Amino acid sequence: MILNIINSYHISLDELMSFKSLYQILYIANEYAAIQQNYSLVRSFLKKADDFLLNHKEQSMRHHFYYLHILYYLSNFNLRNGLFQKSLLYLEQLDKAIGVGAVIFQTQFHQRYHLLKALNYHYMGHAEKGLSILRTAIGQATSKSSEVELADLQLCLVMFLTQYEDKTALIELRKMTRTDAWYEKKMGMLWTIRKSLLEILIHIQFDHVDLATSKARGFTRKYKKYLMEVKENRVIDFIKLIEKYLFNPDLIKNKSFIIAVDMMVANEENNDIFIIGFLAWLKSRLVRQRPYDVLLSLVNRNK
Repeated sequence: MILNIINSYHISLDELMSFKSLYQILYIANEYAAIQQNYSLVRSFLKKADDFLLNHKEQSMRHHFYYLHILYYLSNFNLRNGLFQKSLLYLEQLDKAIGVGAVIFQTQFHQRYHLLKALNYHYMGHAEKGLSILRTAIGQATSKSSEVELADLQLCLVMFLTQYEDKTALIELRKMTRTDAWYEKKMGMLWTIRKSLLEILIHIQFDHVDLATSKARGFTRKYKKYLMEVKENRVIDFIKLIEKYLFNPDLIKNKSFIIAVDMMVANEENNDIFIIGFLAWLKSRLVRQRPYDVLLSLVNRNK
């Protein structure tokens, strides 16, 4: 879309490129990919942005605000595309750039830097390191810390613990005391939906079947209309499978149920690492493995 617009004015992307314009393009791309829950859509920007930074390295400190955000976006894009080593390289550059900038930038990027770092190590198979980074970042929070970014860190911790089948997942979830309305407003609908789904999975893990069933039905009543409007049918299909499993746990031996799960896992549209996490949990019930182990096998299947 961006290329079509600038081409209509007979402008090349190279002519348009500056630190400010690259930041703006990456911001738009990030919003679009987040809405679609598909970061492969913005993969073409990675090489172009990387080349720009290499060719304008000496000017980076004169455009510090834009430079920091560009590094953050590129680290996030690489993470969501499964390019973890590349993501960590951008994080290393971000850490150095934060250190020589104003204190306000250190405050602004401290939590999101540690979140991306923890996620990278988690998906690379270094579970303990990822968990340690996350707990340290949460422990370093102060009254000046962003509540929004703290919520991101806390939900990530809940996700990690759920995938490890760690019983403290529910304890950490209970620390998220804001209402769903607050989370929807501050964190976004899809973020809140992810939190609600995690809560259902945690209750299933603790064998709170009645509570999990109640929350699954409440989830459908509350979010089905919205999910249909934004064409997120895969979430509706996922919760349907969860409800079927809750009603009859023996379905994990049923051929049609197994095929339905495997088809969802094989769908290229579900290759985002966060989506894979939910599918890995469901797949783990079929293969009787820890969700985290299934997650790693799915993340690494195309490498």
